[in-house]
Amino acid sequence: MLTLPAARWTQPEFIRRLAVTFAVLALYRVGSNVPLPGIDAALLYAQAPMRGSGAYIGLVSIMTLGMTPLLSALILVEMTKTFWPGFCAWAAVPRKAHRIEIAAVAGALLIAALQAGGLALALEQVVGLVPEPGFGFRAGVVVSLMAAMAVLIWLAAVISQHGIGHGFWILLAAPLIVTLTQRVIERAGDFGPAGPTGIALTVLMLAVSIAVLAALLNAKPPLSEPTEPAWASILGFALVTWVVTGAWVAVALLAPEYAPPFEQVSLYDALLLLSLVCVVLVVVMRRRSLGSATGASAAAAAMPLAGALVGLVVFGMVLSHISHAPLLIPPTKVLLLAAAGLIVLQGMARPEYEPAATPSTSTPSNSGAVSPPDPQS
Repeated sequence: MLTLPAARWTQPEFIRRLAVTFAVLALYRVGSNVPLPGIDAALLYAQAPMRGSGAYIGLVSIMTLGMTPLLSALILVEMTKTFWPGFCAWAAVPRKAHRIEIAAVAGALLIAALQAGGLALALEQVVGLVPEPGFGFRAGVVVSLMAAMAVLIWLAAVISQHGIGHGFWILLAAPLIVTLTQRVIERAGDFGPAGPTGIALTVLMLAVSIAVLAALLNAKPPLSEPTEPAWASILGFALVTWVVTGAWVAVALLAPEYAPPFEQVSLYDALLLLSLVCVVLVVVMRRRSLGSATGASAAAAAMPLAGALVGLVVFGMVLSHISHAPLLIPPTKVLLLAAAGLIVLQGMARPEYEPAATPSTSTPSNSGAVSPPDPQS
C-alpha cells in the first residue's frame, strides 16, 4: 500500500503530475519571499542576514500564515466528528459533506482575516518596519493574507487533481521541511551537541517514526488509516491547548494573583504528559465515532496506534535527554512530518492517477481530513 513501483517513475503521466506538484511548491516558496504591502522592504532585507535570511523574510511575507487558517478550520470539523458520533454519521452523506467543505473554506478565510488583523497591529509596533501605519496598512495586510489563503486552497486542489498525492498535506508539511532543511544547514558546522549529533538524532527519530507508522498501516488487517496518525496528533495537542488556555483564562479572571505568565505555561513538564493523554483520548474517541457511523465500534483496536504515538514522542524526548542534544524540531513535529509523508506516499502509490473521488467526510472509515478543495483518500 505504501510502496511505489519503480516503473512508475518513467510513465509520462506520473512525470507530468510530479512536475505539477513541484511547480506548485515552487510558487509557494516564491510567495514566501514576497513581503506584505506597506512593509519597509529595504529594512527587512537589511536585517535578514542577522535574523536568519529568508526565514526572517518569510515571517512577514504574503504566505506567512501558510495553511494554518485552513488547518484551524479543519481542526474544528475533525474535533466535532471525533466527539460527536451523530455529526460524523451526518457528515457521511455526500451532499452534507459538501456543505461542510464550503463552511471549512469560509471559516479558513475568516480565521485568516482575524490573524491578519492581529499581525498587522503587531507589525506596527516594530520601529521603522511600517512607514505609514494605520487603517490603510492594516486593510492591505488583511486583504493580502486572505487572498494568499484562497490561493493556497486552490493550489492544494491543483495538486490533488493534477499532481501527485494530497495537496493539503503536502502544503502543510512543506514549511516543516523548509524549517528542517534550514536548521540542518545552520547546525552542520556546529560541532557541539546541537550540531551533527542533533541532526543525526532528528534523522533517527524521523526514520523510526516512519517505520512504526508504516508497520501499522501495512498490518493485516491494518491497525490504522493513513490520515489517522496525523489527525490524532494534531487534534490531541489542539485539545490540550484549548484546555490549558481555558484554565489559565479562568484563573486570570478569578484569581489574577495566582495566574503565572502565560509564556511559562507551555514550559511545564505536565503539559506534555497531558498532551499525550489527549492524543490517546482522541484516538479512542475517533474510533468510537467512526465506528458508530459505520455501525461497528472499533475503540479497542485504537490501542496499538495510541501506544505508538505516545511511544514515539517519548522516544524523541529520551533521545534528546540522554544525548544532551536537542532535536532540530520538536518530537511532535517530527511525528507529524512522518505521518504527512506517509499520507503523501500513499497517494503516490495509488494505481490510478486520479485523486480520491469522495471527500473524507463521506467515507467514515478513512479517518481523513475535510480538506475542502482536496478530498482525502
